[in-house]
Amino acid sequence: MIPADVRRDLGLDVGAEIVTYVDHGRYVIEGRDASIARLQDEWQAAFAGSGSPVDELIAGRRAEAKAEEAERAGDDEGAATIRRAAAQ
Repeated sequence: MIPADVRRDLGLDVGAEIVTYVDHGRYVIEGRDASIARLQDEWQAAFAGSGSPVDELIAGRRAEAKAEEAERAGDDEGAATIRRAAAQ
């Protein structure tokens, strides 16, 4: 049971879903919505500027297809150049 004053400070109604965890030796109680928002912020910060993982995957596959096409045309040097550029 969470005391009423603590629930009020956390913005929790009676029966609200909570998330609990230990963080650097502290026991943390968060409302479910606050926990989701915090995790979304952390993920957004972790991947800021890295671009979309899906876009990166598609770009990598397209580069590999171009490299394979260059190899089929007998241009091994061009294929290597395409792969080096995609790896950067």
